[in-house]
Amino acid sequence: MNFLCKLFGCEPDCEEAVLWQQRDCERRLSEVHRKHEAEYKKLRKIKDRWEDGALEWERKYLNMRDLRDAWKEKHQGCRDELNAKPKPSKAIKSLAIQDGKFIINGRETRLFGASKREMICASAGVISNLSYNHRWVKKLILASNTNYIRVFAPKDLAFFRNEVIEYLEAGKVVEVELWDAGNPHRAYAAYWLDIFNAVKDLPVIFDAHNEFADYDGVSKAHEIVSHVVAHGGLISAGAWGSSTHGKESANDFKMLTNKYQIVSHHRQWTKASILADKEPGKPLILNELHSRDVTLQQMKDMVKTFSKLDVQGVQIYSLGNWDANNGENFKKILDYMGGLVK
Repeated sequence: MNFLCKLFGCEPDCEEAVLWQQRDCERRLSEVHRKHEAEYKKLRKIKDRWEDGALEWERKYLNMRDLRDAWKEKHQGCRDELNAKPKPSKAIKSLAIQDGKFIINGRETRLFGASKREMICASAGVISNLSYNHRWVKKLILASNTNYIRVFAPKDLAFFRNEVIEYLEAGKVVEVELWDAGNPHRAYAAYWLDIFNAVKDLPVIFDAHNEFADYDGVSKAHEIVSHVVAHGGLISAGAWGSSTHGKESANDFKMLTNKYQIVSHHRQWTKASILADKEPGKPLILNELHSRDVTLQQMKDMVKTFSKLDVQGVQIYSLGNWDANNGENFKKILDYMGGLVK
């Protein structure tokens, strides 16, 4: 209320008084607004500085994370190499016989395997009338845990040697059949002496004669054994099979020589025949457990029995009557035999 109102005793709600009050309120509101505006600007500056700092810290964090990830990527291979335990090589480097046992790479080892005798000849392209795919047979054998194959050689002996080395590197003891007394006239097979010379420096074992059949193979088997032993090779011999005169030929052969270091036995798989064929200080191997003579379940039962008779090697020659020409079934046979390898 101004002094005129007081002088003339006017009412406080006169028009001029109301106007004055309104202006006074507006002035006060303006002052409050200016204070709020100043405070807002101050807080905004603080917020902007904080956000700028946060962005800077975020940028530094992301940069450090990128540097860390780049370092990890660069050095992870070294860490993995340092932390990784090297896998022991399966390669066959040495093979010997001691006290009737096979000593493979310095360790006593029993041999268990399944293979196709003619598979390397098939790989060389000299056999084509097969009921199985030799490529997947090789692939499955190399990938399996078995440690024993038995093969004979084509005339391309450089190719044969390379194949043998590949199997040795994969941990497979290779028994090289030098002469098939049951079928001595295979046109695609190499001459026994050439085969021996091609791989005699490798850690393999040789098989003298497959089995004695109705052919007169005694003198030839004796010649082969004498040569191989004289030149430092390890050779199996003595198996007579199931032919008419096979057992007689085997007995005649054993009367001529006992220089062979490994006793081979096949086709009459009984406890009595195995025990009769055992010779002191020589491992006995069943190097042709032929699938046409037994069922797959019989084979499994027999292998369990053979282990109790101190048999040192079992080689399955699996044919189609086990449906073994089917890749999946052949793999099951390999898995079973590989499971026996210690």
